[in-house]
Amino acid sequence: MRLVQVLYSPEKCFSEIGPGDWQLPLSAIAVIFLISLSLQFLLVVLRLSAKFGSGLSILSFLGAFVLFVGNLLVYASVSWWVLNLVRGPPNYGVVLSVISYAAYVRELARLFMTISVAGYHIATGSPLTTGIAVRTDATIFLDKAIATGRLHSLASSLDIMTSGFIILVAFGFNASILRVRWSEAYVASSIPWAAWTLVKLAMADGRLEFLFR
Repeated sequence: MRLVQVLYSPEKCFSEIGPGDWQLPLSAIAVIFLISLSLQFLLVVLRLSAKFGSGLSILSFLGAFVLFVGNLLVYASVSWWVLNLVRGPPNYGVVLSVISYAAYVRELARLFMTISVAGYHIATGSPLTTGIAVRTDATIFLDKAIATGRLHSLASSLDIMTSGFIILVAFGFNASILRVRWSEAYVASSIPWAAWTLVKLAMADGRLEFLFR
């Protein structure tokens, strides 16, 4: 099964990927989201995380998943545009499939960390003082008082999970799209991240406030 193959043999998985193969990883990501939501609900039932009970619902799951898919589509569109500039138009379905599988691996890793956190608190009976999600970005090195601003926005973009995702997407582009070199694949996979980081910095600086008036 390709969902397992991408974990131990990503080169073979990506080399055989097709335009319609994005459906399976997205379905798996939906299941991962549901498992994560169920874990949060379990902690609320056990009175280990009452603080977060009000935000748990099927609507919050659907909203998060729709936003997630929207972000993937934007990411795929920007990557497709970059690849089109450097090597001619690739198949958009293949681009989306590669990104979907890389996102599946990232979300699976996050789920394992979430399960570890939930398991620890259930086993010890200690309540959570923060969210169930494990922070993997550079904000863990910032003072707690720095919760907004350009420095926080930049730190939140420097994420271990995101870095691994970008590298895996580049690897997938290189393996699945004919004549695309590794350097071109990496540029195509990192430009969407760089663009979003610049947007977040501009928003933190107040330069895009006119868009939300």
